[in-house]
Amino acid sequence: RVGASADIYSLGLVLRELLTGRLPDLPDEKLPRSRALGDFLDRRACLDPSIRRLNPSVPYALEAIVARCLAYEPKDRYADASALAIDLDCFLKSRPLMTARNPSYRERANNWLTRCRRPVELAIAGSIAAATWLQPLPVERVPAFGAAIHAYGRNHSDEAIVPLKNLATAYPDSPLPQLFLALARNKSILDLRPAQNSSDLDRRPSEESFRKAMAVPNAVPQIVEWARKHSEIKLVQRLDEFAENCLDVVNKFDPASPATFGGRGPDAATSLTELARTAFQLALLIEPGESKSSHGMALIESSRGNHQLADELISACFGGPGGHDPHEDLGRQFSLFLARSQIACSWAEHLLTRRDAVTIRQARSLLDRALTDLDTGDRFRGQGMDAQSASLKARIQAILLLIETDVEQRQFDEARRHIAKAEGALTDLSLLGPDPSKVQEFRRQLDQSMDRIKAAAGTASGDSSLGY
Repeated sequence: RVGASADIYSLGLVLRELLTGRLPDLPDEKLPRSRALGDFLDRRACLDPSIRRLNPSVPYALEAIVARCLAYEPKDRYADASALAIDLDCFLKSRPLMTARNPSYRERANNWLTRCRRPVELAIAGSIAAATWLQPLPVERVPAFGAAIHAYGRNHSDEAIVPLKNLATAYPDSPLPQLFLALARNKSILDLRPAQNSSDLDRRPSEESFRKAMAVPNAVPQIVEWARKHSEIKLVQRLDEFAENCLDVVNKFDPASPATFGGRGPDAATSLTELARTAFQLALLIEPGESKSSHGMALIESSRGNHQLADELISACFGGPGGHDPHEDLGRQFSLFLARSQIACSWAEHLLTRRDAVTIRQARSLLDRALTDLDTGDRFRGQGMDAQSASLKARIQAILLLIETDVEQRQFDEARRHIAKAEGALTDLSLLGPDPSKVQEFRRQLDQSMDRIKAAAGTASGDSSLGY
């Protein structure tokens, strides 16, 4: 039926044309009218509402509004013009959208900073005024604080811990002493010994100090404001180190083992992972788009199932679509390409659970990109066994998933070609020899893939005796 949803769709087409310069699709005049309309309606079901693919300067929020207007199902569009007008007004004022959803974490964070910049400045000014009235000096002007920060910056963390503990007690309304106490404890050699159970892991002094810092009222705007004024302290780099250390502690244990963290591993591991996520988020608020923070956030979001956000974050580390920063060291460039390939494989694996033609094509595109990233990354990879092993494991995983798409699409010759590639990569991995259990697991998966190809090819041809 023609109604408000049809008008919304028409407005979406107009917006798409204005933003991309592309005319809307029309029925083919060379065909009979009934066939032309039928073909046109079939194409409309596959309309790609993506605006940024054609015009990358368009904000993600505006692309989300247009995509909502162009939803294939009328019920998925805006209910009426007023709902569309409200979202457009929110976009113009950098506010959260009411109906559509902005998928870009970075853009939402920048919008938040744009909206809150003035209140944050007033809040900090008020805090400084109150501190001046109630105590001799704000904590950042206390000589002991400056001396502790200086000691920490010179990697003398043990010298900074005691004065920072005293300052944290004397200035409970400032997050800075607790934050730097957390960072100093994190770098302290005594604090880096491995935890043995859930209680040790969850209450390590550095993490406890970090939680206390973030629990201070208005902690985030205070820290962001201070860090931007004191860029020489390199707080973003320190937060990245803290977050990576949290994840390293988690990665030392096997979450599948009942004995991990005293039998309560998953809860403690989740708590530490969220702590790392908070540190990366804080770093990105201080310096939006910072490569290491985006890299870390991407891996965490991928593990949480937020595949599209993870892909956006890791792709932003390359300085542009498909590119990389030539100023990054070789090992760092390799790790970025490896991470993006792993995130793409994880996303593709999720898509393949749906088993429909559209998602299978999308999964195949992600896997092709993953293999291209691995080929590019190997140019920056050193000769270390760990890097070679990680690259081969990611490559085998991508090929196994590609074989799955081959079978779904009945491309059996392509599947056999991929089987041969997986065999070669598996041979290389077994020769390295660092992880025989992983080699056995890949071998089992490869055998299962070969059985699936034989069964599917035999069904398609009426001959189940096809071999290799």
